[in-house]
Amino acid sequence: MRKVVAALGLAGLILLSAGCSDGGLTPEPRPSVSLDKTATVPVSQPLTLDSTLLGDRSEIVVTVRSARVSTTGSHEFDKPRGEYVVVDIVIECKAGKYHANPFNFGIVSRDGTKGTPTTSMFPPALESVDLKAGAQVSGTVVFDVPKGASKGARIAVRDTLGARDIGYWTL
Repeated sequence: MRKVVAALGLAGLILLSAGCSDGGLTPEPRPSVSLDKTATVPVSQPLTLDSTLLGDRSEIVVTVRSARVSTTGSHEFDKPRGEYVVVDIVIECKAGKYHANPFNFGIVSRDGTKGTPTTSMFPPALESVDLKAGAQVSGTVVFDVPKGASKGARIAVRDTLGARDIGYWTL
């Protein structure tokens, strides 16, 4: 039994590394998108992303509708270490299914430093939810960055495995 489980685990790793290395969401159109040429658009412009992962095809449209910097939190006990970047996002599932999650997003400063969302809440917060074709979700994602780090930064959306950034919105 252990040999069967080990063989299945090894087969899964081989499948992920060989056949599914490009199985995450990727920007469309994809005539010749390479890993080092990630789509970058201004805030308010949508990105259409598609995925074929283990035979399931999904297509979503993600839009960072707005982004603003705040030096105060959403209530008196909510204080940033530097400044908050509050991002309003809408995700529409056009085909298949997609797990929307605030941790699918990140921020990349001008010097390349990456950051993840904070627990600070600016209502309405983007919630983790499974979307089916025709459904959408929207809400805010908040990043706590050092003061001034938002200048020249980009908001990133990650592939379904969280392995790489697949699209950016410039602030």
